[in-house]
Amino acid sequence: DNMGVNLCTDNDVRFITQLGKFDCEKQCPLLIGLKSTDKKNEILDNNRKLKDSNMSHISVVSNLTQQQRVEEKKLNTEAEQLNQNRTDEEQKKLQISGGRMSRGTENDKSPHRRKRRQ
Repeated sequence: DNMGVNLCTDNDVRFITQLGKFDCEKQCPLLIGLKSTDKKNEILDNNRKLKDSNMSHISVVSNLTQQQRVEEKKLNTEAEQLNQNRTDEEQKKLQISGGRMSRGTENDKSPHRRKRRQ
């Protein structure tokens, strides 16, 4: 509800598993498997909304292997370096909309844009 994502446990959730040993004094992380990557992407795109809500103690991240985390970090570093080397004209083409950076027009093709991992 706080994220603006409609999630139905019967239709969208494949499984929910508690990670680690149960301790009533601590909160344990949950691993939630979703049936759809579209739903996963919707949740990951909207998880920033939790920060300013009564659910700010909850964080949502992708469950990546060690190798995937290394690759993500490498790709992020590479994208940051390429973005720092943009010309003033390239930077003017970018707009910030809803807290996210986007291209100025649909015809602009940025060579440094990353796709979300599926």
